[in-house]
This record gives sequence, C-alpha cells and structure tokens, in this order.
Amino acid sequence: MTKNKDDILALLQSPPMAFPVDNPYPAYQQLRERTPVYRISPMQWIITQYEDAVAILKHPDISHWGQDPQTQSMMFSEQGQMSKTLYAYAPDSNTPYRKKVLHALAAKNMKIEVEAMHQQASRVVERLRGRDQIEFMADFAHPFTFDTISRIIGVPKEKVEALSDIVGALLQSGGYSQYITYHPESGDGSAFINFLRALVAEKRARPDNDLCSALIEACTDGEDESFILSLVVFLFYAGHENMMKFLGNAVIALQSHEAVQDTLRKDPRLASSGVDELLRYDSPVQFLLMFAKERVQVGEAKIPSGSMLLVCVGAANRDPKIFSNPDQIDLQRRPAHLSFGAGPYRCIGAGLAQLQAGVGLGKFISATKAYNIERNKIQWKSIPYMLRGPSAFPMTMAWNHDFQPA
Repeated sequence: MTKNKDDILALLQSPPMAFPVDNPYPAYQQLRERTPVYRISPMQWIITQYEDAVAILKHPDISHWGQDPQTQSMMFSEQGQMSKTLYAYAPDSNTPYRKKVLHALAAKNMKIEVEAMHQQASRVVERLRGRDQIEFMADFAHPFTFDTISRIIGVPKEKVEALSDIVGALLQSGGYSQYITYHPESGDGSAFINFLRALVAEKRARPDNDLCSALIEACTDGEDESFILSLVVFLFYAGHENMMKFLGNAVIALQSHEAVQDTLRKDPRLASSGVDELLRYDSPVQFLLMFAKERVQVGEAKIPSGSMLLVCVGAANRDPKIFSNPDQIDLQRRPAHLSFGAGPYRCIGAGLAQLQAGVGLGKFISATKAYNIERNKIQWKSIPYMLRGPSAFPMTMAWNHDFQPA
C-alpha cells in the first residue's frame, strides 16, 4: 500500500475543495451530475453517487481510515492515536470493546432507556415553556442528549448536572474532538479530563452495570489510562455532540417544511419512524474517509492502491437515481440512507441514535405551535470532509400550552 502521510495531513488540515457550510447540497448535486467520481489530487477522490458509495463501503479491498490495521501505519501522530481508538470499535479488530458497547446498547437495554428519554425530554421542555426565545442547541439539544449518554456511560446521577455544565463550556471551545486523542504528557488539567479521570478511578474501585465499567474490564494490563479516557471521550462525542447536530439539523430543516411539522404535531410517533428520512435529508455525517488497500475500479475510474476515497454521504443520500424528490422531506419514505455507514462499518450506536432522535424531536415539536429561525443567525460547525451541523441558533417560540408532557 502506498504510504501517503503528506496527502492525509494536507487533506485534513487544508482541504483542496470547500463546500458551503450552510447548504452544501447544490454543490454536491453539481459534482454528482458532472463527475460522480471526482479526482481532487493524484491520490484523493470524492465519491458522490449512492451505488458507488455502497459498493465502496462494502468492498473487501477498501477500509475505513481508522478501522483497519494496514492503514494505521499511514497515520501521522494525532490521527494515529485516533485510529487506535476507532480500531478498538472496529468490526474485525478482535478486541472486546465493540462487543461491550453492543451489549450495552442491546435492544432489551434500550427499552429501559426509552422511558428515561421521554422523562428527560419532558423536563427540558417544561423548563423552556413560557420563554419567547430559546437557544436551541444549548437549551434543548444539549441537556436532552447529554442525560442519556451520561447514564449509559455510568456518570453518577448526582454528578450529571455538574458534568453537563463542564461539557456545555467545552462545546463552546471546540467540542470533544480535541480530547479524543488524550496525551497524558500534555499535562492537561481541564475540568473535563479531571472529571473523567476521577470517574475511571471510581469505576475501577467500584465497577457497576454501565459502559465505563465494561470498557475498563475489557482493557488489558498493558493499556494505560489515556487509552481508556480516549475510549470514553469517543462515546461522549458520538452519543452527545453528533446527536445534538442531528436535532439541530432536523429542526432547521423542518422550518421550511411546515406541512411536515403539522404532521408530526398530529402524530408525534411519526418522529421516530421519520428519523431515517431526516438523516437522509441532512446528516451530521457528511463524508466517510476510506482507503483503497488495493487497486480498485469505481464506476469508470481506476483508483490506485493507497488512495483516499471521500464518500460524500450528503450527496449519496440525495441521489435522485435512488430517492425520488430527494430535496423534499417525505416521512412515509423508508430510506436506506448512508448516514450510519453501511456494511461492516455501520455505526454501532445507530439503534440508540434512532431512538433518542425520535423521542427528542417528537417531544419538542409536540410542545410547539410554531417556531421561527433566522438563518443568518445560525452558527455552523464543520469539520471538513467529515461532519457538519449547527453549534448555536436562536429560535422565536410559539408554545403549545395544551401539550401535556408524559
């Protein structure tokens, strides 16, 4: 396999092609129609058609950048550390970490979580009703989603609020990604890392029926504290920050689909069945970064071994060859979207995400009669060639005072 560390570094630090963060979809459409397999450098390709994307995600000679041992040697320092964390959750890593997460997120456990999700969403809505304006991400998306992931990981109930305040400040200064690769030699004394360090120590001393305890149990004697902390941070990142982005994207999208809003208010249960359609329409995950371990052909393009393939989830999810009227939200649609990946690299937390998204969105929309978002006041957060979603936006609210929280 070609060793192209310089290409990887250049791509992640200074992407050669930029897409508008507020609405990248017209640019995706142009690229998909004109050059569906687009070469942006000698060893970098963007894939925009759905069928090509699925073929890549299921191809035995193509791997996710962080979940294949052959690609880890290609990573520079920080990405190499992140790759180790991702590989721990890979489907073929032969490590116990993925099994521990899957067990914790099993359907029987999620049935218990659903009621707690409903209760938390109701508590958050009750605190907000009566206010003419809210900041959606901080006031609703953050406290609702944080409660669930904290409970699953094992944060003691009496400490969730304190950690929520710490993380709220963290999200304003870059988010979890700065800690997914934790280096003890950095001497980091942030409140977040200090809290997690104390949590890990507590779970070592008194294991419980939670995910943090399970991950600690799975670690071998050779794994240091920094690896365990990275595993836990990644779970917070995936289960909290990404969930916030989904809810933000969905609420923004629904503003221009008033008929869909009305449908959800009449039958909030449709929020759960409609999560996949809303993920298809505007996913927090916009790209999946893959590597060709061998020379492969995608469409008419012959892609050399060692190439990076940027699977554009946002473009594939709106491919008109697969989805009719792709720029419209249709809650009756049951799309096989790529927002959770596909094949062996499908997200292991997909079931939890679908449950939580449906509960949160259904509760919030039911509690409103209408709302208004000024698009020029939306603050977007984007990691080029990876993620996209709002970090903050104000909403003017018209609450449904007949709504009775369950």
